[in-house]
Amino acid sequence: MSNSAPKLFHIEVVERSRNLANIPVVTADMNVVETDERFDRIVSVKMVGHMA
Repeated sequence: MSNSAPKLFHIEVVERSRNLANIPVVTADMNVVETDERFDRIVSVKMVGHMA
């Protein structure tokens, strides 16, 4: 999850170039997002320092 549309675009380009189809990427503000989805993994890269 990223709140940056350019980062989302970059991630999608890399996914396609590496034939990765099973990595969902969402553009949203992590401070307010709610979901009922369950995940087997969550990876945080440089996000914790930016959260309010």
